[in-house]
Amino acid sequence: MDNLISEALESVQEKVVAAKAICSARIKEIEDAIDALVVEKNILLKHLQSLESVNLSNDKKALTLNINMPDSNRATTKDTEGYNRSWPWALKIQFVLSQTDRKMSPKQIVEEIFKFEPELRKSKSLNSITSVISARIKRGALVKYPIDGPNESSSSSYLVGLK
Repeated sequence: MDNLISEALESVQEKVVAAKAICSARIKEIEDAIDALVVEKNILLKHLQSLESVNLSNDKKALTLNINMPDSNRATTKDTEGYNRSWPWALKIQFVLSQTDRKMSPKQIVEEIFKFEPELRKSKSLNSITSVISARIKRGALVKYPIDGPNESSSSSYLVGLK
């Protein structure tokens, strides 16, 4: 009888440990999602401030005013405002994709991150980012866009975009 109780307790303990691991992983996912939303919110607030400072008139110069809107060149500048080196890879990927507002290959994402952190090792970063991207695609946080071409089996034969 004591043996049955011991086995039952051990089984319950294993299930509790597994449930804790699942809960911890989900909490981390939610925290990452919240961080990504904060990044996006800050980007949008910055653009909103730019738009609020625009003084439109019937003047021809006002019609040709270059408003600071998100574009594909945004992340190629040395301006690191809004970028945080201490973020996990998932948030760095989210930041780059939201700043460039286009689909990118994992290698292109690494190149953009290197503009903010040139001291990183490219090969290690590419492996880490590729694995994070795969996990985020499986969870539905990112979208994978296959590229049709002769080397479809290549790991770089796809682009990644925001959902």
